Formats: sequence, C-alpha cells, structure tokens
Amino acid sequence: MGRQEEAVRVAEELLTDIELKRLKASEVVLKASRLARLVGHTELTEFLGFERNGYPTDGSARAWIGRAGRWADTEKQKFYTDSIAKLEAQAESQQRAIEAMQGEVTIRAIWPLLRPAIMTGGS
Repeated sequence: MGRQEEAVRVAEELLTDIELKRLKASEVVLKASRLARLVGHTELTEFLGFERNGYPTDGSARAWIGRAGRWADTEKQKFYTDSIAKLEAQAESQQRAIEAMQGEVTIRAIWPLLRPAIMTGGS
C-alpha cells in the first residue's frame, strides 16, 4: 500500500473513530499525528506535537496556544502547558472523585433509614 492510500485509510478510520467516539482525545491526537506525517503537513505535525508533549513556556507556541483554546488568562499570559493526555487523566481523576463523593452523599442520605434496620436486624 502506498503512502497516499495509507493516508486515506487512516483519515477514514480517524473520522469514524471521532464520529463513533471510539477514542479518547489523546488517542485522536496520536492518530491525527500519524496522518499529518503521512501527508507531510508540517504545521499540523508541529501543533499535534505540542498537544502530545505539552506546550513550551518560551512563547514559541503562542499562535497554537490561542488556536487550541489553551489560554487560562490572556492578560496575565497564563496558559495550559500540559499534554492532552495529562489533561485527560486529570479530568478523569476529577470525574472519579465527583462520582465517589456522590456515592458518599447517597449513603449519608439513606443512612438514617438503614440504621434502624441494621441495628435491629430487621427490615
């Protein structure tokens, strides 16, 4: 299979993966990086490299920071530097923490109802 055919195959697969939500954002970035390399798109390869590895703080990625929506505070020139995989892991961890707290709230809410039954051994 030639380079162009491989690029078409990867592009179709990537589009399907996105549409069917089969991949995490970090996995989409990896596959898109492969596609960008196959077609020789250097700007996209650079951008996806920042997404994969994180953004430098020296100002060299300034254009991509804005395009990627990574500004936290434009006036103070603060932006999110972490890789997409790290941001994704942080979001997943926070989601699990929220779910755990929701479980605690549920147990606290029903505890007064369960406690008499547990203490008497009845229902």
